[in-house]
Amino acid sequence: MIYLLLAIVCGASINLGFALAGKKGLDNLNTTLFNYIVACGVSAAQFASRMAGGQEHAFTGKVTIPLALFAGVIYLVCLLFVQAAIAETGPSATTMFNRLSMVFPVLVSIFVFHEHAGAIRWIGIALAVASLIIFNWEGGIKFKAVLMRLWIAGGFAELCNSLFARLCPQEDKPFYMMLVFGTAGIITACLIARRKGPKFRAGEMLLGAGIGCVNLGSASFTVSSLQHLPNSIVYPTITVSIILLTTLVGVLFFGDKLEKKHKAAMAVAIAAVIILNL
Repeated sequence: MIYLLLAIVCGASINLGFALAGKKGLDNLNTTLFNYIVACGVSAAQFASRMAGGQEHAFTGKVTIPLALFAGVIYLVCLLFVQAAIAETGPSATTMFNRLSMVFPVLVSIFVFHEHAGAIRWIGIALAVASLIIFNWEGGIKFKAVLMRLWIAGGFAELCNSLFARLCPQEDKPFYMMLVFGTAGIITACLIARRKGPKFRAGEMLLGAGIGCVNLGSASFTVSSLQHLPNSIVYPTITVSIILLTTLVGVLFFGDKLEKKHKAAMAVAIAAVIILNL
């Protein structure tokens, strides 16, 4: 149970960390860079440890490298959309749309890999779409562009994770994560080098390093939770708890204001997440 709680706290801390960066006036790209430096460094240390332990063939999957390079680009795009969405709509709405992107790998599994969906899963997909419509309803459907971009980018990021689990040897994970975070970090550094922005500040370094740690911690503690509890408990519990925790902190500390339609949309989204993980 402790691993489950730590996974929830780490998962919620990622978006809240960038919300704090915005509130403190820190530069998002600088913070993002240090996030990736730390995440890549820890992943590299794990990979080196495996190599030193005699696992010389720790990256044997043919799909691992191209998928990691693609995922690195998508991770960065998704993170930039997260930052833009937080600035425009707050951490609560951002987290809901980001977490509902889990619909993408579900649809790919059904239509590409021919997984049996069943009525329950289709109900979950329908509820996920309904929650997006409810959230954006203003006498008609008026989707916020920044949230829809995040939903789509987050969907591709979730799809990369799903494809890795399906197509790549699990022994490749440290190498895969090192390459993902390294690719995202290099692109971020190039973006910083091309602009005339502020110099690195201590707050950006510290907060970025902290986000990098919880980013890795979220994945690690989730895996540990899955080793002790069934998937049907872990995934819905983590996703729903992160939405609720982020919403609570967003309302209390970041000035998020939730209308009735937003509360209704979140309730439907939580139901969708639970059903999709049954």
